[in-house]
This record gives sequence, structure tokens and C-alpha cells, in this order.
Amino acid sequence: MTFQRIAFALVIAFVVLHVSLFWLFGYERMLDRTTEFTVSSIERLLSASDALRDNPELLPLLSSRNFTLSISAQEESPEFLPDTVWHHADEIRNRLSAALSETGGVTPPSIAFTMERGEPILLARIPWQRSAEEHARWLNLKARPAQTKATQRQRGFAVSTTIVITILLAVLWATRRITRHLPAFAEAAEQVGRGDPVRLNESRGPKDLRRLARAFNAMSERVVGHIAERSQMLAAMSHDLRTIITRLTLRAEHIETPVQRTGAQSDLKQMMRMLDEAIEFAKDDHHQEALVKLDAASVAQSVVDDARDSGAEATYIGPDRLTIVGQPYGLRRALDNLVANAIRYGGSAELSLTTTGDDAHFRILDPGPGIPPPDYQRMREPFIRGEPSRNRESGGSGLGLAIVTNVARRHGGHLVFDNTASGFSATLIVPIQAIQPEESI
Repeated sequence: MTFQRIAFALVIAFVVLHVSLFWLFGYERMLDRTTEFTVSSIERLLSASDALRDNPELLPLLSSRNFTLSISAQEESPEFLPDTVWHHADEIRNRLSAALSETGGVTPPSIAFTMERGEPILLARIPWQRSAEEHARWLNLKARPAQTKATQRQRGFAVSTTIVITILLAVLWATRRITRHLPAFAEAAEQVGRGDPVRLNESRGPKDLRRLARAFNAMSERVVGHIAERSQMLAAMSHDLRTIITRLTLRAEHIETPVQRTGAQSDLKQMMRMLDEAIEFAKDDHHQEALVKLDAASVAQSVVDDARDSGAEATYIGPDRLTIVGQPYGLRRALDNLVANAIRYGGSAELSLTTTGDDAHFRILDPGPGIPPPDYQRMREPFIRGEPSRNRESGGSGLGLAIVTNVARRHGGHLVFDNTASGFSATLIVPIQAIQPEESI
């Protein structure tokens, strides 16, 4: 879409610029050529007037195909046609007066412009008489340019259009050469954001794009490597800490005081549970579950059924079947966390499934107090809990919404919070079709 938008803007800009410049320069050239033709014709008319005073029989010889002279009596002289076509006639008259005054000419004769069979025609006349005793007569001129204005404009427009199209094609080719790689970079960035390994081709495209591809690949390797190292580190810590906690659990059984023994065992169980959840979150953040076709409605209904089986109040509203492309385990876990949070903090959960455009919306509504809008972003971070106490039975571990956020990101979607009059809603939005990676450069 980027190239199409740029190409459309370039085409419109070139067309507007071409038409504007052609009109401006063409108009000026037309005025200059018409003025030059008019001045030349009037000078020829004045010269003919002087020659005919002595030799009227030269009249046929002074005429030509594009320059016709005639003598008529004043009362027989035809009326001039109005300037209905030549809207610039007054401007040409002004230029004619200036041109003749510079060349030492006399005041220009009466002139008019008209069209005859699609061609521009100049009409001019001056008073003419051989002597003072004769009646005044008119020397009439009818002239047409050797090359018509229409032909000139057509040729000029064809040449300028050819030049503009050539330049436009070159610009579009260069733009396409650069922008055709941008979708690959955008998709690669989204894949890295989802934690998927990706590598761009470093041998294609302009020099700057090849350099950018190398830098992007290096960054991608560092990011993926950092995630893998973190998972390995947490796995190693998990193994060592599990061993220590197991030894402490065995030793706690030898505590003589029952109250102290029970408290120590409870603390050790909580430590083990926190460790398991932290390790599971780290693995989930780098989870490589495949994207497959699944029935989103069936997944949502099973989440609600499991909540009901545990004695909670939960309902499902939506279609009986909706096929999407996603991660079955990840989607199920995200909906489990959202429904569990709604039940824990609101007392009940209503899960509705709808579609908007190309996205599926899983909306979980509860009548609880919800999350203050300033905390929307903070609550997506790991180990952040909305319940202020440190009681794990009421507040959880603070990983539920962080896991949902990771699942949404892996699907190319997002998580939306909203405080409404009927309660608090958390909406998981995921594409119905998986985002397919485009060809890398």
C-alpha cells in the first residue's frame, strides 16, 4: 500500500504540474507568437498602403494565400466581427501598440480577431486614398498564421507530455525499488516483537537497505538470543531452587512446634508455586506454539464450562462456531486468566465473542470495580497486581494479564480495558486469519 499511495500522489502532482505549466507557458508563447504575427502583418499592410498609392494595379501581386488585401469604399467596408473567441484580443492590441511604437511605427490600424474553420484569422483595415480629392476608402487585410495555434498547441502538448511521462516512469521505478522492501521490514519487526526468529536477505535491494537488513538481523539475533538466555537461566535457577526447597520441606517436618512447622511448610509451598509460575511465564514469553485453524467459539465455551464446574458464575454469549487461525493452548490460557480475574475481582464473568472486520473480539465483563484508567498499561506488566495486599490467595501472582498480553502479541492482536456503566471489561482482540509473513528482501 505504501508504494501505491506514493505512486498515486506522484501521478496527481505531475499531472497538475504539467497541465499548469503547459497552460501558463503555452498561453505566453501563444501571445508572443500572435503579437509577432500581428506586428509583421500590420507592417506589411502599411508598406502595401504606400505602394498602392502610386500603383493600385499591384494589389493582386501583394496578396498571397495567407495574406489577402482588398480595397473597398467606406460605406461598403464590412463590419468587424466581435472578439467572441479571442478573449485575449485586448492584451494583443496592447502588445501591438507597444511593439509598433518601439519600431517607430504609426498608431496601429483597427484590428479584430476571429475564427474561420477552426483557424485563427486577423482582420485589419486602415483609411486609404490616393489624393485629397478622392473619397476615403478602406484598405482591408485578412491574414492567417502559416501554422495554426491548434497545431502548435498539439505538438507542444505531445512533446511535453512525453517528457513528463518519461520522468514520471523513472521516478516511479526508483520509488518502487525502495518501497517494495518496506513491507518485509514491517513484517519482520512484528515477528521479532512476537518473539519469533526472523532473518532478512542482506544481498538484495539498494545499498542503504542492505545495510539496514544487516543491522536488523543483528538486532533480531540479539533479541532472540537474550530471550533464550533468560529462559535457560530461569530453568537452571528453577532446578537449583527446587532442590533447595525440597530439602527445606523435608527439614521442616522435623520442627517440633506444630504451628511453626505448618507455617514453614505453607511458606515453602508458596515459594514453589511462585517459582513454577515465574518459570512458566518465562517459557510462555518465548513459546513457539504453531498457528492452526481452531474453533474460537468452542474454546470460549469450554473456558466458561470449566469455570461453572468449579462453582463460579460464568456465561457465554456468541456464535456456536467461529473458525480462526491461532494458538490453541495460548488462546485457552489467555481466556482462562481473564475469566479467572473477572470471577476473583468481580464475582462473575460474562464472555462474549463477536467479530469486527478481520478481527475476533473476546470480551470478558464483570461487575467489579475494575482497573483505574491510569493503571491500564502498568497492569500489563509482569508481577504487577491490582489487589494491594500481598495475600496470594486473593491477589494472585501478578502474571495473568502479562501472559494475556504476550498471547495477544503472538497472534498479532492486543488487549483492551474499559470501565463501563455495567462493570469492567477486558477484550482480547486477535486477527481471524494469521498474519502471513511477506517475502523478505
